[in-house]
Amino acid sequence: MNTKITTISDENLYNLCKQYGEHARIWRQRFAGLLPEVFKRKLYEKKGFISIFEFSKKLAGMSEEQVRLVLNLEKRFENTPALKSLLTDGKVSINKLARIVSIAKPENEIFLARQVQFLSKSAVETLVGDEKFAEKSNENSRTTTMDLENKKWLAGELF
Repeated sequence: MNTKITTISDENLYNLCKQYGEHARIWRQRFAGLLPEVFKRKLYEKKGFISIFEFSKKLAGMSEEQVRLVLNLEKRFENTPALKSLLTDGKVSINKLARIVSIAKPENEIFLARQVQFLSKSAVETLVGDEKFAEKSNENSRTTTMDLENKKWLAGELF
């Protein structure tokens, strides 16, 4: 194989690197999706690993931080099954899912599940920022309206 690699063009070598890198990314996401079930079953112990962290590091090169993130996301997506399945099926990177977890609710999970599959990481960050801004604006509007109604009630204008 080394002889073959040394004879291919730079463009073909680059394309091969891209292809292998993409496959590695996909398989890593799928591996990460298995971790919540591995953790529940304590499969890592049954196979002689000290912890889920050692299991993940030795089998997939994942850091302790990445494993913690996967396990935390799985818990936080408990009420949003569409998002949880994106995690456990390995369809979306944990980095994208980590960005949307703060705004995920049962009411918006289908929308977020669709968006996170197609948007880039930076576009997901923009979506989350816009959503948080909209929520804050809505809270301020509600507070203002409630304050106004409270003042009217105190003044005897509302019954």
